[in-house]
Amino acid sequence: MSDTIFRPESARGLIPDHLQPTTYVLHVEDLMLMAAIGFHSHELDKRQRVLVNLDIELEKAVLPTNDDINADFWNYDYIHQTLSELVEKRRFNLQETLAQEIYDLIAARAHVRRIKVFVRKPDAYQDCQSVGVSLSNFPN
Repeated sequence: MSDTIFRPESARGLIPDHLQPTTYVLHVEDLMLMAAIGFHSHELDKRQRVLVNLDIELEKAVLPTNDDINADFWNYDYIHQTLSELVEKRRFNLQETLAQEIYDLIAARAHVRRIKVFVRKPDAYQDCQSVGVSLSNFPN
């Protein structure tokens, strides 16, 4: 057996069509933001932790074809910076509103096919892990 399979730089052209990727999904898990969120009296004068999870399916055509950082690709810094700025600049009464704002920011970008946004507050209650809301156009 050839050792070609063990050299990743040589394997790219050997992958059969049926094993080629059919989707390109970026994931962000538990991005912690300190948000002014909530409408209860104890929530109005402080920021609280919000965890954001994203699944962003992109058109396969934008999948990077090499390791060149000067090529056109989705930069996680955009997501991190944009969401950080979003919660710094305004107050949200509802998690649903924050989730919709995040959804809209991602959906407005080029090459996006599907999005799932899951926003949760881990410190809302002591007797549960978190409470949250998700928005998605992924099929069930």
